[in-house]
Amino acid sequence: MPPQASPCSNGGMANKPPAFAVPAFVDIEKRRRQWNAIPLAVGVGLGLAPIAVFWMRFFRPLRPFAFTAHAPTWPWILLGVIACFTPYAAPASLFRRQIRSPRWPGMDLFHRAAPDGVWINARLRAIDPAYRVIRNRAGLLEHLHMGERGERAHWMFLILSALTSVYALRIGEPLTAALLLAGNVIYNVYPILHQRSKRARARHVSIAPGRSDRTARCGTTQPTIP
Repeated sequence: MPPQASPCSNGGMANKPPAFAVPAFVDIEKRRRQWNAIPLAVGVGLGLAPIAVFWMRFFRPLRPFAFTAHAPTWPWILLGVIACFTPYAAPASLFRRQIRSPRWPGMDLFHRAAPDGVWINARLRAIDPAYRVIRNRAGLLEHLHMGERGERAHWMFLILSALTSVYALRIGEPLTAALLLAGNVIYNVYPILHQRSKRARARHVSIAPGRSDRTARCGTTQPTIP
């Protein structure tokens, strides 16, 4: 009896993707990166740019003539840096707990406009109806891991923004503190709630083990999650 061809070999036509599948997938990933860059740029402009402008005024070459406030002393700066990096020292279990996130006003809109959100995914699926963010079991694990990393980063920037707002109040700039607080909510609080919501949904994604394992071994680009 002749040996049967492996499903991952050239003879296994049942699991072999069409010739156009790989180029289409590469094009979809390029579009995904381009469209995800738009909300990311808006978030950086609202959250990080005001913080950078605030602290740049304390450097002598960039100090405005009418600005007379003094920078914090080095011990306070060191304590602030340590506080900002505490989320990276926190155990991973803190980010993997099932925590019910509050439904803040505007969260539905944020879910739609965020990177890999409803609007971007809808436009990608208009190009390729088979497109999925999570395509197999390895993709699911990577999605959860990236969500944890993203939440740690937003906690770091949340602490930085909060400390900056407090110092703005200390030097007598309440309007600046209010603007920094608003940017902090948009750039950090909403993304943290969004990340937790995404991870909670991702943990309930149903993946057929056989299909996901075979897809990973054969290296196809066909999605395996409905």
